[in-house]
Amino acid sequence: MSAPIRILVVDDSDDDAELVVRELRRAGWEPEYRRVDKQRDLESELRAGGWDLVVADYSLPQLDAVRTLSVVRAFDANLPCVVVSGKAGEEAAVETMQGGARDYVLKDRLARLGPVVERVLRDVEQRREKEATERALREIEQRFHAVIDTAMDAVVTVDELGAIETLNPAAQRLFGYSVEEAVGEPMEILLGETRPSGYRVAGTNYELLGRHKLGSTFPIETSISVARVSGREIFTWIARDIRERKAFEANLSEQALRDPLTRLANRTLLIDRLSNVLLRTSRHPASAALLFIDLDRFKVINDNLGHAAGDEVLRVIAHRLTVLVRPADTIGRLGGDEFVVLCEDIDGLRGAELIAQRIALALQPPVVVGRTDVTVSASIGIAVIEGPSLDAETLLRDADAAMYRAKARGRDRFEIFDHEMRAQAAARAEMERALHQALERGQLQLYYQPQWSLADGRLVAFEALLRWEHPDRGTLTPAEFLTVADEAGLTMPIGAWVMGAAYAQASRWASLFARAPTIWVNVSARQLVHPELVATMKDAIRRAGPHVSLGVEITEDALMNDPGTAIAATRELRDLDVRIAIDDFGTGYASLNYVKLFPVDTLKIGRSFVERVARDRQDSAIVAAIIGLSRSLGLETIAEGVETAEQAEALRRLGCDAAQGYHFARPLPADEATLLIDGAGTD
Repeated sequence: MSAPIRILVVDDSDDDAELVVRELRRAGWEPEYRRVDKQRDLESELRAGGWDLVVADYSLPQLDAVRTLSVVRAFDANLPCVVVSGKAGEEAAVETMQGGARDYVLKDRLARLGPVVERVLRDVEQRREKEATERALREIEQRFHAVIDTAMDAVVTVDELGAIETLNPAAQRLFGYSVEEAVGEPMEILLGETRPSGYRVAGTNYELLGRHKLGSTFPIETSISVARVSGREIFTWIARDIRERKAFEANLSEQALRDPLTRLANRTLLIDRLSNVLLRTSRHPASAALLFIDLDRFKVINDNLGHAAGDEVLRVIAHRLTVLVRPADTIGRLGGDEFVVLCEDIDGLRGAELIAQRIALALQPPVVVGRTDVTVSASIGIAVIEGPSLDAETLLRDADAAMYRAKARGRDRFEIFDHEMRAQAAARAEMERALHQALERGQLQLYYQPQWSLADGRLVAFEALLRWEHPDRGTLTPAEFLTVADEAGLTMPIGAWVMGAAYAQASRWASLFARAPTIWVNVSARQLVHPELVATMKDAIRRAGPHVSLGVEITEDALMNDPGTAIAATRELRDLDVRIAIDDFGTGYASLNYVKLFPVDTLKIGRSFVERVARDRQDSAIVAAIIGLSRSLGLETIAEGVETAEQAEALRRLGCDAAQGYHFARPLPADEATLLIDGAGTD
């Protein structure tokens, strides 16, 4: 198969041009050609382009081979030229070859032309491929250097002996060395560590210290790769400045281990420090102490001055404690107004007592908040660590137990933890565990104490009373376990269970009796201000269904603990058609103005007044005043704790609406209460 080829023949004879073409056809080419014999025609054709080969006669009158070669080189240095001549001689051949001819063929040996053209074109193709490859490599190298030079990371190449060969601009900026200063120097001039382990291991990412030319060190993240170039290994070392990342990580760690308000150690960091102290004292006996500090009546500060003022007081107290203790000691804030001080290497119990006394003195100066002087005191519990001790959490509970004893004994004092407290703490922990099980195992029960109309003796309501059927201790009243439940965070779960069970019973009675009595449920101060109270009530009411009469009893103290929240909560409950009663009215400190603001239906007269209502003129006058107040406000009154007929009669004469107590009936299980309703004829 013939191969096409375009030939520009420089000759003044058509016959000679045909001879050239004929020889190429004989060699297997399929030539397309044009003959020229003047320079301007040659230049015109070269300008048009598209030629594969120039075949030039050596000696033309107007355009000899040397001139032709010069013109061709000016237009396209890669266009191959073959000179054909009838003149023999080495001198002519050398002259044309020096001028750029690829070969020299005598006209009497024109049969050589085909093989010569094949070789020349093959050489040209190879040359072009080589040049294209070299151009591509140069472009790749240029792009590579552009990437390296503009890279944000430092890139350093190092030879087998560890000498620096190149470094990019980022490396120059990071380490402070110019190319001239760094090339040939050992890579260790860039490191802030003496021969760090593994820093030349290819494929490894690691962190170490970099060193600036001026001597400062800084953290860097590095990786290294190795390549064999020209028979030798070249290491490429990439380094990234990680100062900002390290600072960010340190900040995150600080936030995770520090109280955001006071910047003191939080519980996590405190437990870690305490665990380390316990480990050291187990190996090397020494004395240390844990002081649990709880500010007295801190809630009054928040309620009267606001939470911003309370936060400022906490910050001031934190600063005073920081100044007071030694740098090696740990001060922590567990939350709220609870602080902990961990002191090492002290003089036993005496040393701990001295620290507690210094803390009490440091708290005495008033804290100035705006224009108000706030006086602060604290109850402090001390647990001394001498030799092998318990775990950190147990020790913290020990100090907490001692603090509670300090509060119980009058506040503004310190108490030392002893084994009696540990037994009490263990009992409290066991009760907490058992309370969780009581919820899970259905050990909680409701008893119902009836309330009777004093005017006509009609059964009008029940107060739902919680009981715990303890598997070992028998029936327990709330007074025996609600404090533990509150500390364990079980107030809301237990309260939700009580509401659900009471209102489910109300629903059952509504299905049995046409006029079922109201059921009253007690709500604690913590429940009243809890954001889930109303949702819990809504769910219980939804389950109970329509046609039930429901009420909640709230103590005066609970209402006054946070009046704003209490008013909002009671109004939401009133919107659910839930009746509101103030329990033990007259024993707390609710003002008459607040009674007017709350959506109250009923005032319950406490047993302390009822007990002497029949024989004490003052108590009788107080009860009469409460009843008179209720009537003027359109409220009902219920007396509780009625144990004698004389008390019931005195209350009736004073105009009390209803009463409850052992004189009428003790609290009853649900089945007995059902029989009582049936027998009372409420239907």
